[in-house]
Amino acid sequence: MVILRLAFLLLIIPIHWERTTALSFEVGGDVKQKIFHTSGHIDDFLVSRDTVYVASVNRLTSLSISNFSIQNEISIGPIQDSPWCSADGKSCLKDNRPFSTDVHTKILQILPSNQLLQCGSVKLGSCSTYNSKLSLLTESSIPVAANSPDASTVSQIIDNRLIVAASPTKESPYRDPFPAVAIRNLPGLNVENAGDLEGEAAVFLRAAYRGSFRFVETFAHQHFIFVVATVTPRETRLPVTTRLIRFCRNDTKFVSYSEIELQCRGEDNTNYPFLNAVVQIGDKLIASFSASQNSRKSSICVFSMQKVKLTFWYNVDRCRSGTDSIKLPHIGRDTKCVNKAHIPLDEDSCELGVGGSIELVEMSTKDVFAKITSLMAVDQKAVFAGTSSSQIVMLKWDDTSNSNKLEEYGRKEVGDGRTGSEVLKMVRYGDFVLVQMPYGLIMEELSTCSHHESCTECLVSVDPLCQWCHPTQSCTTSSRCAGPVTSQCPIVDGDPIPSMISVNTSIPISFHIHHLPQPIGFTYKCQFGTKTTKANWTSSGISCPSEIFSSPKTFEISLMTSISKNPISRHNFTVFDCSGYSTCSTCMSSDYGCKWCSGSCASSCASVPAKACVKIQPMKLPIAIGSQQEIVLEALNLDTLDRKTDHFCKVNGQIAPAKIARDSIRCGKIQLTSDNQTDMIVPLALMAKDVIVDVANVSLYSCSNLAADCSSCLALSPSLSCGWCNRKCSHECHEAKTTAVCDPPRIDRFEPSSGPIEGGTIIKIYGNDLGMSVEDVRGKIYVAGSRCNIVEYHVSNMIACQVDKGISSGPIRISVGRVTMAVAESHDLFLLFEFPSSLPIPYTDRYPVALVSLYTARTSRVDHGSLDQPFEYRSDPSINSIFPLTSFKAGGRIVTVHGSSLNTVQSAKIFLISSPTPPFDIISDLAQCHIINSTLMTCMTPKILETITRRVEYTKQPVGFLMDNVTAVANLGRRIQMAVFPNPSLSPFKGIRYHQGEQSLILAGHNLNLAAEPNDFKIFIGNERCYVTLVDSKQLVCSGPLKQPKPTDERGVPINGDNPLVTVIVGSLRMELGLIEYSDHALPSRLSFLILGLCLFIVITLIVMCLIFKRRRQEREKEYKKIQLQMENLENNVRKECKQAFAELQTNLVLSPKSTGTVTQPELINFPHFVENLLWADNSLTSAPSLARTLPVTLAQFHALLSFKGFIFTIVDAAESDVSISTSEKSMLASLLISVLLRNFSYCTEIVVDLLRAHIAKSVQNKKGELLFRNSDSVVEKMFSKWMSICLYSHLTPQMNSFFYLYKALQYQTDKGPVDAVTGDARYTINEAKLLRESVDSKTLKIHVIPFEKCEESIELEVHACDAICQLKQKVASAVYRETPYSQRPRITQFELKFKCARRGDLKLTDVSAVETLSQKKLPVKLLTLADYGIQDGATLEMTPAVYTAESYRNSLADSGQSSWSSLDRCSPIYSSSKYYHLTNPISGTMTFKKKSPSEIPKSIPEVYLTRLLTSKGTVETYVEDFLETVLYMHDSSYPPILKFFFDILDREAAVNGVSENICQQWKANGYVLRVWANFVRNPQLVFDVPHSVSMDANLSTVAQTMMDCFSFSEPVLGAHSPSSRLLFAKDVARLRPLSVDLFKRVKQSPPLGMDELRTELVNMANDVSTCKGSSLALSELLSWVRGNGIRISQLLSSNEETSQQRLPQKLSQVLHVCLETDNHIYSTISDYE
Repeated sequence: MVILRLAFLLLIIPIHWERTTALSFEVGGDVKQKIFHTSGHIDDFLVSRDTVYVASVNRLTSLSISNFSIQNEISIGPIQDSPWCSADGKSCLKDNRPFSTDVHTKILQILPSNQLLQCGSVKLGSCSTYNSKLSLLTESSIPVAANSPDASTVSQIIDNRLIVAASPTKESPYRDPFPAVAIRNLPGLNVENAGDLEGEAAVFLRAAYRGSFRFVETFAHQHFIFVVATVTPRETRLPVTTRLIRFCRNDTKFVSYSEIELQCRGEDNTNYPFLNAVVQIGDKLIASFSASQNSRKSSICVFSMQKVKLTFWYNVDRCRSGTDSIKLPHIGRDTKCVNKAHIPLDEDSCELGVGGSIELVEMSTKDVFAKITSLMAVDQKAVFAGTSSSQIVMLKWDDTSNSNKLEEYGRKEVGDGRTGSEVLKMVRYGDFVLVQMPYGLIMEELSTCSHHESCTECLVSVDPLCQWCHPTQSCTTSSRCAGPVTSQCPIVDGDPIPSMISVNTSIPISFHIHHLPQPIGFTYKCQFGTKTTKANWTSSGISCPSEIFSSPKTFEISLMTSISKNPISRHNFTVFDCSGYSTCSTCMSSDYGCKWCSGSCASSCASVPAKACVKIQPMKLPIAIGSQQEIVLEALNLDTLDRKTDHFCKVNGQIAPAKIARDSIRCGKIQLTSDNQTDMIVPLALMAKDVIVDVANVSLYSCSNLAADCSSCLALSPSLSCGWCNRKCSHECHEAKTTAVCDPPRIDRFEPSSGPIEGGTIIKIYGNDLGMSVEDVRGKIYVAGSRCNIVEYHVSNMIACQVDKGISSGPIRISVGRVTMAVAESHDLFLLFEFPSSLPIPYTDRYPVALVSLYTARTSRVDHGSLDQPFEYRSDPSINSIFPLTSFKAGGRIVTVHGSSLNTVQSAKIFLISSPTPPFDIISDLAQCHIINSTLMTCMTPKILETITRRVEYTKQPVGFLMDNVTAVANLGRRIQMAVFPNPSLSPFKGIRYHQGEQSLILAGHNLNLAAEPNDFKIFIGNERCYVTLVDSKQLVCSGPLKQPKPTDERGVPINGDNPLVTVIVGSLRMELGLIEYSDHALPSRLSFLILGLCLFIVITLIVMCLIFKRRRQEREKEYKKIQLQMENLENNVRKECKQAFAELQTNLVLSPKSTGTVTQPELINFPHFVENLLWADNSLTSAPSLARTLPVTLAQFHALLSFKGFIFTIVDAAESDVSISTSEKSMLASLLISVLLRNFSYCTEIVVDLLRAHIAKSVQNKKGELLFRNSDSVVEKMFSKWMSICLYSHLTPQMNSFFYLYKALQYQTDKGPVDAVTGDARYTINEAKLLRESVDSKTLKIHVIPFEKCEESIELEVHACDAICQLKQKVASAVYRETPYSQRPRITQFELKFKCARRGDLKLTDVSAVETLSQKKLPVKLLTLADYGIQDGATLEMTPAVYTAESYRNSLADSGQSSWSSLDRCSPIYSSSKYYHLTNPISGTMTFKKKSPSEIPKSIPEVYLTRLLTSKGTVETYVEDFLETVLYMHDSSYPPILKFFFDILDREAAVNGVSENICQQWKANGYVLRVWANFVRNPQLVFDVPHSVSMDANLSTVAQTMMDCFSFSEPVLGAHSPSSRLLFAKDVARLRPLSVDLFKRVKQSPPLGMDELRTELVNMANDVSTCKGSSLALSELLSWVRGNGIRISQLLSSNEETSQQRLPQKLSQVLHVCLETDNHIYSTISDYE
């Protein structure tokens, strides 16, 4: 019956496999393959939408691409056909008849009409069309494809035309002529322009070349069509070549048909002539070549399409220039090239085709050790190479080098034994690749991206196709991602904030996530358990509104996208309820920040929460159940309890009073019981009336539960007070443990019950009262008379021991006790057996139960005849799976083998074989396996034999096992195959490797993760492990010891030197990488002592700091009282100052200098003195050393040069163009020029006006017209300022009078209050910067002064008690010499004041005590005041002449820091602020000075004193308004003629240079106000005979600023931030600003200035100037300046044509030459050249 069944199976198997089948299975357990098997060879296939059309021999099949199920299938052959017959078979050549011929499909295309075009090798290569259901539609008789099964045909549909390249095969009159390459129209399939005399879209090979061409591929790029072919020459000595054919898309006459040769060469310039496969993508043409047709090595070359285009163009251009011939003899085009170089030809030209001699050569970019049969490019990221050995080699572009380098990143095994081994074609379909093999079509996953579960794994994957799709949170290819892929993984920064919320609250929850993409096409959502809310995205993370939860819970909160179920981040989230805590301690110790508020627990308090709670500490010792005793519990914060309230303890309903101590609670006697014997913990509550203060758990115990027998009871801890009495363990026993009487020991049972006679069996003995400790039974256990050594001991009830060698069976005997011993003996015997010497049955599964321990103790054979029970025979072992299924050539990797009945055999070995089917060879050694149980064993992978010459890397080899001649596991076949990879290798160190101990060790290598996981690597640094954390293909990362190990190898063997050896063991490979040195491996002993000393120092420092802190804490109360007192003083001072300022503001407004009679008539200085002050106020012209050496004749010659305008213009130009000249030097030069030119005022005016016009034009040209007269940093503007001031001086008498009264009003107001003699700060001022911000005692004193030589007369004078002595002297001089001009008064250094004191006699008054010099004093030094000398109201002072001594003169100079005595009165302040102070001490003033300690409070607040500005403004406001109105000519309708003249000049120049009216008015305002009046106001000494004062300068600066604001054309924005000085006169400025514009309009509308009037004005000015003495000194200084800049001036004169014609360069050279002569002359002493 069995034989019949086997015969039946053998009969039906061939029938079954003849049909096409489809199946899917798993490879490697993960990746699924779909396979469609065919009985005939597959010729071609294509994919259209969701259908795959497969053309195999004699069949057409359509498959559903989803499951490879057959939709439609037709038979197209075999048919009756012959190449010597017509397509319909009706006519044949003589003696030829059709015969049965198989149909091989040569062309399979989808037409634009969605019909299927099929062209076969029969019927002369004609074609047929089918619909989607494979129903025949049309048949054509036109030969299109090759009509031989082995001939090549490639095709492509482009622009609704069919491109075909087919090898001409069997000659037939029915087929001839047949084009090799043609463009055919659709659907007729005729060659375009067929029969046209000018040419058709086809080329025909000559008969001699028809067998040479094999077409490989066709493709289109840009507007060209390419065909790749290999050409085998007729002469065997010539090499095979690869030709690239090109013609234009629209070339229907094939004029552009061209060919070039492609060459691929290796690094040694070896040519690989045989083309195997080619593919084009983007700008790359990728081709695989080999050295021979049967070579197992392939080289891949990458050709740039741009280089392809240029190579074609080079050949075409070569022929266009008439060089060489067309070189296409195989298609009949080999004529000489005609020179058409005059015709332009670009790279995209279609006008000429050649087969030039310039080839395109590229170097191999990748060598693959396999025969490549097909290529496929994937997204310009990877290239798949199908091989002849059922593999797909996956290559990617190497980003580390140029873009044409490829590197292998994996291989795929495709197909099975029925599909064949050659990969013929690959087509991508979405994320899958369809693979054509000879007898099967396979759908394989394009990548393994779906295996990567995290973003990090995805982005570091070696697969270049893997991209992390953020919307779906999956690793996939970019084509499957619904949104943009990301290149950076989101990084979650900690837990969400907050990570917990209270019940009944809703708080937005924020996730801080870096690199989180903006949601485009999806949204983010937060999932709270089962509820979901929409999330808000920001650049820094995600914010989610939380749900409101009514009860506490802990759940998981997840952040995910709307189209993904995989969370981006997952966190535990807690909803807590503080109200669930009933006691203060549990409330405040919770993890949720709960607060104890007014007797309840809450998440937040409306009032102040409790700061400390009573906390009862856990009991250290348990309490026996049933005992009645006091309970003492330690507790914290008992001081917070109200001691007046009664407290009691409550346990299980029992109540006892509680006594509260300092840190403990004592509860009264309570008898503790427990209803549940399993729960031995009861709660104890401390109560205050009905309120639970705190609860603590009390642990209970029962002696009877802890010990069931006497020995266990007595062995308990003495602290439990357990004893043995009444045959039970109890705490109520009063007997001592030493007197307790225990039951005798008893042995209940033991296991196993037998063992080998040789000993070694471990026996477990169970019983009672077997001792209280191991010492009670040690050495006192005997089994069948043999000693049994203790292995494990449990008090009283269990002993495990190992039996020594025995003699015979016997009982177990144990002696218990140390002094008195009790003996226990077992009732059963322990059996000893001896193994027999032979075992007849080779396969046994297990021994009888009684002999299990015998078998494990000794390996021998059992005599069947000596056993009571026969052996049990079991089935042969079988292998189910092996994991992992990867190894490397050296082997040694541990794999896990799952199967059944594995322990049937005693040993197993694993090996690899060459073939899954017989015959096969063993290609590896035998590796040992370790059998664990019947279903599991571990093996080490075997090592590939070195004698194996064939390549085994990147292949899968069948696995076999040697298991006691079991043939079923000797070859597992295709079911289980192991992939073999190259050995992992690590790069040795170059010298000694330096390493930081806390950092990971990174090792470089190759092939590291192909067949090894991190746990397969064992890395040793010395003899200590470095545990691997990360492995990729080229790097290995491990975490080693923090400190440098000892200098040994991995076995602990010492090596030379101080550095350990780094060793790597993987499998059977051992690699020594070199020595390693830790940069911080040890600290020297001295450093250890230093650290110890430093720690000791820190401890001592902390103790000292604690003492200091304690001391300072005591001082803080004192400081606080001091600060409080100072604050009260500050409040009093501010209050007093505010009240005083209010009183002054209301009373001082009625006072004025006129009412007091202190104003005299204006003291204007005469015109010559004014000119001198104007020209030389800022420039010292005191001496001229060059004048003594300059002859009057030279000065006269130089003065003559100044009569030339060009010379003066050149001097000004030289000064303006020299950037090294300072502003002060330019001012000096302007004064010199004006001083020299004043003698001829008309000429001077002409010079100034011409210079001004040129300067205006230059400023406008340089885009600086609006800055004219604003900065005044040019020589021209300074000359104009001085000239304008001189011209206007005689016309400004009304304005000067008003200005004088203003000056006196300001001086009067300032002198009313104290003035700081050092800084110039005054109480009454209109300048905020010089406001005295101190509360100074300004008591007014009336004193009597006796002048010189007038002892009988005295002058009454009002002064301030805070005045310094120098200020007193100035006031005395002003009062005594009131009628005398200031310049004629004696200086304060020329007289002294003596205080006539009745007690101390005459006392000389000085600013600084004369006892010590300044160097002996502590800086800064305070100036002495009248109050310091004790001068009271009505005191008398006497003026006496000053008497100088050498010492006093020297000390005074040293103290004051001044250079001469005269300067002490000419300048104010006269003392340096760094050495002296008067009213304001820099180190103890108001808040405006140096920062003080926190405990030091200033005497007052500076801003309080700002009200004094209003007081001063109210006094002088009338004078300021009068002065400004006079400047604006509000009360005068006539203007100085020179002002009209100046304004008209500016109007004309503005018109000439195209300047607006607004800018022109700015010029007028700047020229008139800024350059003239502002100078007068800031320097009153120019026009008045008055002293200089810093406090007055500050007042006048505010007046000048106010005047300039009146002439400003932009509305100022004033606010709290504006200076107070500007805010004072803001209303006046707003009223007067429109009048300034009106002034310019009035002057402009006034009648023009006539020439007579101008001439008269100039004559009058000339008369005034004539009173000024001419200065030879100014002329000499100007000559000195010209001499210093002579070279520059000479160059400028020479470059000017006009000055050159006037011979000015020569004249200047003559003057300069004479200046250099030093001989005495008769006229050398004349001081004036007149």
